[in-house]
Amino acid sequence: MKKTIALLLSLCIVFTLCACGSKTDAPKPSDSPNSSPTDELSLPTSEEAQATEPYEVTYSAANSWAAVGGGFWVQTIIEVTNTGSEPLYLSAGSYDLESADGTLLEARSLVSVYPDVINPGEKAYYNEAFTTQSDPGADAGIVPHLSIQRATVGVIRYPVSEVSIRDKQYGGVEAIGRVTNDGETNESMLYVAVVMFDASDKPLGVLFTILTDEVAAGETVGFTANALVLPDDFQAASVARFETYAYPLQMQF
Repeated sequence: MKKTIALLLSLCIVFTLCACGSKTDAPKPSDSPNSSPTDELSLPTSEEAQATEPYEVTYSAANSWAAVGGGFWVQTIIEVTNTGSEPLYLSAGSYDLESADGTLLEARSLVSVYPDVINPGEKAYYNEAFTTQSDPGADAGIVPHLSIQRATVGVIRYPVSEVSIRDKQYGGVEAIGRVTNDGETNESMLYVAVVMFDASDKPLGVLFTILTDEVAAGETVGFTANALVLPDDFQAASVARFETYAYPLQMQF
């Protein structure tokens, strides 16, 4: 009887050892021959991340010329197109101005944009001019750093009429025209921006003004828009076409 019990105990021990020896860990996702360590968390590439943005920078340029008294004027423009399906709100932006070999020349911020709320398919323009001691050269490039988000305010445009661009007496150009407040409330901060284009349909710059005198609902008033500075040889004949935007001050936080 004792031999029988001892034999049974021996068989149980052998069976247990065999079972433990044959045990394997459950395969991990990365152990699969068709998987990789990144299969568990697939991160978008930089190109894919850019493709998800509801806008695209469709043009940018820097133009420089000698300033009176020394140094250089630099005018920059960045065209942004709403490629999404919803209106966008554009805050003042920033950019890096680089040389052809990627060297940082200037870091600019708080650059104004015209207009600041755009519908799908519409364009907006960051534009400024500043002085510098060194000429950035014709090959200088722009690296934009923009703050653009879905608009929570409406896209408001006031109708304009009789808009034209003319040469100024002492050089440069200006835009003149009329704007109508076709809303139901008076407007005390009315913005007018005139974007100029050359014969190749590239943006040349923005003429701008703010009407701070109250424009009553239903009232039509005249405006004159100017640029801070333009190249010395810039004339009204340089402008092949222009687009005019009239809109109220709108803040989004």
